[in-house]
Amino acid sequence: MRRSGAAVAVAVWMLLPAAARAQEASPREGEGDATRDLRRQEGGYIGRDLVRLEVDDCPPAPDLDRRRLEGVAAEHYDRGRVLYKQGDYPGAVQEFVAAYCLFPATYTLLADIGQAYERSLDYTRAVGYLERYVLAIPDNARKASACDPDPLEDKRNVSARIQVLQNLPASLQIATTPPGALITMTSAAGVRAQERADAGTIEVVGGRYTMTVELAGHQSITREVDVEIGKPYSFFFALSPKKGHLAVQAIPGDARVFLDNRLIGLGGFDDELPGGSYELVVEASGRLPERRRVEVVADRETRVTVRLAEPPASGRTQLVIASSLAGLTAGAVTGVGLGNEADAIALGAGIGLGVGSLGAYFGIPRDVTVGTSSFIITASIAGLIEAASISELITESDSASAAAGLVGVIGGATFAALSSRRLKLDAGDAALINSGGLWGTVTGSLFVAVFEFDGKVDNALVLAGLNVGLVSGALLASRFDWSRGHVALIDLAGLGGAAVGVALQSALADEMTGEDQDEEGQAHFALAGMTLGLIAGGFLTRDFDVRKLPVRPTAGTTTAASGAVVPTFGVAGDF
Repeated sequence: MRRSGAAVAVAVWMLLPAAARAQEASPREGEGDATRDLRRQEGGYIGRDLVRLEVDDCPPAPDLDRRRLEGVAAEHYDRGRVLYKQGDYPGAVQEFVAAYCLFPATYTLLADIGQAYERSLDYTRAVGYLERYVLAIPDNARKASACDPDPLEDKRNVSARIQVLQNLPASLQIATTPPGALITMTSAAGVRAQERADAGTIEVVGGRYTMTVELAGHQSITREVDVEIGKPYSFFFALSPKKGHLAVQAIPGDARVFLDNRLIGLGGFDDELPGGSYELVVEASGRLPERRRVEVVADRETRVTVRLAEPPASGRTQLVIASSLAGLTAGAVTGVGLGNEADAIALGAGIGLGVGSLGAYFGIPRDVTVGTSSFIITASIAGLIEAASISELITESDSASAAAGLVGVIGGATFAALSSRRLKLDAGDAALINSGGLWGTVTGSLFVAVFEFDGKVDNALVLAGLNVGLVSGALLASRFDWSRGHVALIDLAGLGGAAVGVALQSALADEMTGEDQDEEGQAHFALAGMTLGLIAGGFLTRDFDVRKLPVRPTAGTTTAASGAVVPTFGVAGDF
């Protein structure tokens, strides 16, 4: 309490007559209830709105005579004083408020109520009552007795106490998920505090604030909060990721679209999603499924078109045929080596044909692709030429060359079979390698015809042309995604160029003399025509694998609101 119990009691009883006079003089002349209420709310000590207090809602005084009313007020005050000393500050507040409501002119009770609220750590109401107390002290107030404090000096002291209480900071503990959001506390005066969530306590003085919670890639949260003086607060915010727009167009139109293993549509998807990385899977009957990662960026649109490829044609049949021919040839060569008799050759060819065809039929898997089968056949033929040519460079024995060729076929086929799974060649890639090996070998053979080298040099030129062609084809396959038909057109252009060159040489044959000169001229013209034909074919067919129309018709099905499956028709394309 602010003064001793006896002194307070004397002061109260001395003020009771003044309270009665105040009640007689109230209300002010010409002042209605609304005006008095507005004056109470806007009469803030430091220029701000006052908190609405219990004394603003006093019940009507009981219909008692003045002496009895004084007795009731004194009883309330005495009980409040006892409760205050016992530490029951809420009970003391109730009694002091009841006493004040009976005699509002006893403004010293406002300070007692404020002090009780301060002891209970309710600083907002404590400041409210102390402000009311300061405002209620008249400028000409005098001490009622020598024992009482000077009202004007007490007014200054309480005003200083109000400033101290007003500056008591409230502490805010804020957590977010995901953690690390930026917390900004803004009042009418501007930004008052800024701190990362989960990093520490934010301290602000009491008042009304706009709290903003921000984290990159997430929706911001704004909330109005009333912070009381000196109070602790805890907040938790679950931030939602910002959303982006994902539009998926699947071809064919009845393809099933999955996002993170969840079916989201048939033929496509178009909706808002939280920003992030998703696994998109599109599958349809009779098509190869496609799986890819898509990034949905917040506040942006992501468009994805997935065109499911048809399963590649099986290359098993051509491998079985090639293996049968290889077995037939190997058996015949073996028969020649055993005695060069017709019966031995026929027997060897039959056994080789049976072993090659049956072994391939039962040993080659059904899912082998055309690209793999073409690569194995090309590698086998290249191995045959490589091994035979090297053998002829070393020895002139036909049997040794035949045996070397057989080993080369087996080695080439084995190499291709083991490396095809890693290389993952499609039909167009294999066609480019085949074409490179073919035209490299042809080029080496034409150089032999032009320069008329001896046998070993001839073999070396053919061998070099083959290797250069294979390497060139492999490099082209690594850089270009050409189809098998595209490569076939270029090969046809090269063949046509060579034919035109030979025909042109024949038309000019009357200017040449000698058979050797004619063969050399034909080789010259064929080589030039082949080169020009390949270049022209590559240039003219450069757009062969590009789709001519940006849109194409689509058909599919969808589920209506009634649950029925209905057909859909439209157009789709890439833009």
